[in-house]
Amino acid sequence: MRMTFQLPGQARLAEVAGAISAAAARPPEPPPSLIHAAYSLGGLTLRNRVVMAAMATGFASPEGLPTPRLIAWYAARATGGAGLVIVEGARVAAPLPGVSHSRFDQRYLRLDADDLVPAYSQLAAAIQAAGAHAAIQLTYPSLRDPTLPSAATLGGIVAAFGRAGGRAKAAGFDAVEVQCTYRSLFAQLLSPATNRRGDKYGRGPAGRLRALSDALVAIRSAAGDSFPVIVKFSADEYLPRGLTPLRSATIARALRESGVAALEVLAGAVASDADLRLSSGVGEAVLADLAGTIREVTDVPVIAAGRLLTSDGAEGVLRKGQADLLALGRALLADPAWTAKVRAGVELEVSPCISCMACFTPAPDGGIGCPVNGEAGQEHLPPPDAAMPPRHIAVLGASLAGMELARIAAARGHRVTLVTAGLPLGGLLGLRAGVPGNAEFGRAFLYHGDRLMELGVSIAGDADEGADVTVDCRPQAELRPDWARGRGVFPAGDVLRRDLHEMYGIGRRIAVAGPGALAAEVALFLAGWGRRPTVIVPGEGDRPFPEVHPTHAARLQERLQGYKVPILTRTTPLEWRYDADRKSQLLVRREGREEVLGPFHTAIVAAGWPAVAHQGPRVTSQDTSLRSPVAGRAGQGAGPSAHGAGGAPSGGGGPDPLTLWPAAVFTPPVPQSVPDGSTLLVGDTLFPEPLRDLVTYAHLLGRII
Repeated sequence: MRMTFQLPGQARLAEVAGAISAAAARPPEPPPSLIHAAYSLGGLTLRNRVVMAAMATGFASPEGLPTPRLIAWYAARATGGAGLVIVEGARVAAPLPGVSHSRFDQRYLRLDADDLVPAYSQLAAAIQAAGAHAAIQLTYPSLRDPTLPSAATLGGIVAAFGRAGGRAKAAGFDAVEVQCTYRSLFAQLLSPATNRRGDKYGRGPAGRLRALSDALVAIRSAAGDSFPVIVKFSADEYLPRGLTPLRSATIARALRESGVAALEVLAGAVASDADLRLSSGVGEAVLADLAGTIREVTDVPVIAAGRLLTSDGAEGVLRKGQADLLALGRALLADPAWTAKVRAGVELEVSPCISCMACFTPAPDGGIGCPVNGEAGQEHLPPPDAAMPPRHIAVLGASLAGMELARIAAARGHRVTLVTAGLPLGGLLGLRAGVPGNAEFGRAFLYHGDRLMELGVSIAGDADEGADVTVDCRPQAELRPDWARGRGVFPAGDVLRRDLHEMYGIGRRIAVAGPGALAAEVALFLAGWGRRPTVIVPGEGDRPFPEVHPTHAARLQERLQGYKVPILTRTTPLEWRYDADRKSQLLVRREGREEVLGPFHTAIVAAGWPAVAHQGPRVTSQDTSLRSPVAGRAGQGAGPSAHGAGGAPSGGGGPDPLTLWPAAVFTPPVPQSVPDGSTLLVGDTLFPEPLRDLVTYAHLLGRII
């Protein structure tokens, strides 16, 4: 099995690989930390406490079977050192009408027929061959109204869990996990907020637990009493009538009596998505206290989850006794070898998760991806070939896409110059890193910068005219609407670049106007420097920043409230009225009527950047097969949303600055060759979902350039 570590360049390749091999050969006693201590779970001996959490990838076949891409994905995380790998949810039966769809529903696994077992055997074997134990999550999707199915219909679904558990064991899996979180039927049935049934599957705590309890009995009947079953459930739904830690403690005690092997503890529900504190700037191990609460009331092993990103944070959870095992999802997406690198003492080589939330939605091809790890989802590809012949590649713009392309090209042997082009490392995302709550973004830029230096990439401020091939990863000119063309109006990019000594000309009372989240982030930046901004956005009062993930939007609102920054919603600027005595006014249309706001010292226009200037090629050679990515959301550095409400693909349509989250860019097929003299346009983007897609495109481009 090919190792898919994101190792640095040739200078450190042997050193880091040697450290990992030496660490793997060390005897387990005494363990270097609790993370790496062996653990007995339901008769399985795990080599460490790291569990790869089940997370949808979108890599299944249209028929719902494992593909080579999906198998390589999980094998890479097993090779990277995880003790237990839990495969994403496999549906146990065909969904009923009225199923609530998730964003990755186009390509989901299914384990609802006996003839599927051989395909899953390959997946289980690939995980186990890399040294990890293999589990698979069993699930049934949530319903728009869980009170509609009859008791007999629910009984049939319960029985299907038993049959699927038997198939999982027959395929060679070591355990199964039953999903009772988020968009699953069992989550609805467990919760008093959604279970209003009047039959045996409702009417109180025992009834709400009955379907899950019967499913556990059915699985044991099909797979044997010794077959480990894990239950993943939300112990606090953040809903008025939902599950609370107290109610969940009762559930945990009951599940102990049902013989479960472990409990994976999460929080939240679909209706409380914004309350999940999973975005950047909220600290580490955010659900560890909740896991600890459940661990106090039962002796069933508890698996903690929720922003376990660094070894210090993960180790602290174990040492405090809050959990027995650690579920890492996004950390292993960003770096499959997280566990091996931490054990080897080379944590600085870990590609860091920055909690940007891009992995919560699929890329245009329906699969998962990561703006920090361009290899995510590409593990099935062979290693990049050495450059023949080596060339001089100039990458204009130090965005994550530009840095990824420079990394791959340099690793293949090209001489690479990375031009920052007036922006910090990270490009437009680098500008955002200076905003309160976004400092974690900088970890990705530092990581990639170190890798580029090890590879001998030259980082310059100006363009290199002597390159054989130029790849333009710069953003286009910042947008300035008609109202923002006068004295006293500054573009957001100009402000976010400023240091303290450059803030004097901005003034104190500042209007910050834009389509959404960029206006909020500029206001936070200014408030952090002691200014008094007012945010002006066209969004609705209950969702002023609709183009970013709801949990990120909620954190923006919390931080603005903390700085006492007012937010004016349903408001559109019409005219800036500059006054030399610093009593300027802004004419706006607010809730259908014109209104004058002020006085202000200055105004900041936060309209954003288009991803590319046009949709056609920008190539100096005669090879017309080279095409640039097509822009996404206008004004925010993306373009027409690839995913409409609920995540279903939608038509292209015209650019709309109010397109709801998530947006995406549409990238063309990667050309088979790039001749000398070519200039390729990739561009840059402000928000992580389209940036993820540009990073993947840049990675694939770097393989053939």
